[in-house]
Amino acid sequence: MNQYNEIPTLQYMGSKTRIISHICEPIIKNKSIKTVVDLFAGTGSIGYALKAHKNIISNDLEYYAYIINHAILNGCDFSVTDEISFWNAVEQQSASLQAKVCTAVTTENKFFIDTVDYKQYQLFCEKTPSVFMPQSDDPRLKEILDLVDQVTPGKAPTVETPCLFLTYYANAYFGIAQCCQIDAIRSIIGQIEDERTRYVLLTMLMSVMSASASTTTHFAQYLKVKSKATCNNLIGKRKINIIESCKSLLAEYRQAGLCTADGKAPSVCYNLDFSNCLDSISLNNETLVYADPPYFKEHYSRYYHVLNTVCLYDYPAMAMNPQTHELSIGRYKEDRSVSDFGKKAKALGAFDTLITKCSNAGAWLMISYSDNSIVDISDIQALAEKRYDVLIEKVELSHSKQGRSSISKVDEYIFI
Repeated sequence: MNQYNEIPTLQYMGSKTRIISHICEPIIKNKSIKTVVDLFAGTGSIGYALKAHKNIISNDLEYYAYIINHAILNGCDFSVTDEISFWNAVEQQSASLQAKVCTAVTTENKFFIDTVDYKQYQLFCEKTPSVFMPQSDDPRLKEILDLVDQVTPGKAPTVETPCLFLTYYANAYFGIAQCCQIDAIRSIIGQIEDERTRYVLLTMLMSVMSASASTTTHFAQYLKVKSKATCNNLIGKRKINIIESCKSLLAEYRQAGLCTADGKAPSVCYNLDFSNCLDSISLNNETLVYADPPYFKEHYSRYYHVLNTVCLYDYPAMAMNPQTHELSIGRYKEDRSVSDFGKKAKALGAFDTLITKCSNAGAWLMISYSDNSIVDISDIQALAEKRYDVLIEKVELSHSKQGRSSISKVDEYIFI
């Protein structure tokens, strides 16, 4: 049984939950370590597990991950009275949005039955307009098209109604009513002055989005209606009430203490490239850097671009596919961040930079990495042994590939 604190956030690639004891136990036992730098923090499972034992500094290149770590490490002061007012405002905003596209929402609800004709729902989804496809000949979707006509990606919208998700992702990553609910929640979060409260509520929203999206386990591409089975699967996801799910999750967060300020000095969180982060903090022999860098060329900014978008809520410009010179199928935003650890030509050099900077500062270093990744385990070991006395622990894991049923064995190596 896991003895370390956990908190529900995203369904996440590369999550350390399954090996958390292998990572945390030696860190906690080493009493000379006062501060842990979670350098590639992701959803923050390691920092959250260790925060009762060590000072935590968190960093991640992705903005959504920065928000999550700030939220779960620092919490906020959000009273029950404030929460009631928040949900009242959300409900009003959601009702207003759904009224603006009431024909589309009503039509969507009619499809949400067991006896649905999947080909009719497929056609309805394919004809749903968006900034990626700003036209539709389906009169039931004209209200959405009218909003789409007032949105230019990369520029501030001319419509006052918050409608980013409705005009970018309706019947793609989420259903129509779900997009109204997401836009409503996000717009009311944006009205809250306290940063820490905004971050906790954004984490709540992202976590529910992750669990209810029309995807497998990430946002690289959305699922499409191709058969009766895929139709039923999508309808099951799109029937989820985002607002009610958020209320339930926020109750869990409140129980975990995230809605009550504890009076402690907040953990410092960064949103930087790993090298810039190491240059920004004071490393010494009482500091351990825990590094869990990206393993593959598929970048997190691609897999979780929708989460960055909900945090920034900036009506982003759209990325083009460099091969086809057409808009990307996954509806990605422009200028996504890319880590050197995800580039085969640069990954080993990035490891050298990481190891050298930590060693030069006299800091402890722990690295976790998979044996089927860009850099060979032996090459990392060779670099580390030039600078450190190295202990290696191998942990065998079962890995499912992006929602597929097949299971493969993967060895996770922890360099201490």
